[in-house]
Amino acid sequence: MTIKERLLNGEKLLGSFITIRSLEVAEMMCRAGFDYIVIDAEHCAYDWSDIDLLIRVIKGSGVYPIVRIMSITRQYVLRVLDMGADGIMAPRVDTVDDAKALVQFAKYPPMGDRGSAGVVRAAQYGRIPLREAIETANKNTLLIVQAETPGAVDSAGDIAAVDGIDMLFVGPNDLSVSMGYPGQMGAPAVQAKIESALLAAQARNKLCGIYAVSPDDVAKWTGKGVQFVITGVAGLIRTGIEKNQAELRAAVKV
Repeated sequence: MTIKERLLNGEKLLGSFITIRSLEVAEMMCRAGFDYIVIDAEHCAYDWSDIDLLIRVIKGSGVYPIVRIMSITRQYVLRVLDMGADGIMAPRVDTVDDAKALVQFAKYPPMGDRGSAGVVRAAQYGRIPLREAIETANKNTLLIVQAETPGAVDSAGDIAAVDGIDMLFVGPNDLSVSMGYPGQMGAPAVQAKIESALLAAQARNKLCGIYAVSPDDVAKWTGKGVQFVITGVAGLIRTGIEKNQAELRAAVKV
């Protein structure tokens, strides 16, 4: 089943951002049991070759690759989908027009205006007939828009309702910064904004996603109907290294 089919069937899936230029780390993350990996091309120094190889490794491990693009441009959307990404996450989608642009670039006619090439990885290098490849891509490609500002949250229902958009994802870190609460994702005002955005998307029968930093966060948001939860691996690696180093240094006998 595709990731979109599983979500529409009501499954709750757990994934992680990969923010490190390492195929080995990507493999370890896949083998750890994540359902999907989001390649963070917005914040990380990935080039096209990096993204291409990460998609290969993740997909080859039986895990769904999603790419968070740098911005909504025809070139960016087209390339990552032709490489075989199962979905796109678009940051800073503040308006209905932003969401419509994503659909326009990501969907083939008649839904959008994505350029067609029948010999790319997404079409199994021509093994899948072009008509079938187009129909399958339009049906199964997961399109996620991020609400990260108060304005986007206030328009969350209208943004999520755009035909072709599958999910509203709330970015609590950027939202907290834009609201004047940097580093305080748990601030009551921030939490209230998050809940209002999720409710607005759910009222339009759209999927919801969020970034979570702890098991308590995961339990809280999945309990409110969120099916797509992302964590981050870089912080886990850093804290693991620091903890191990501290324990080893404490064991050193002077």
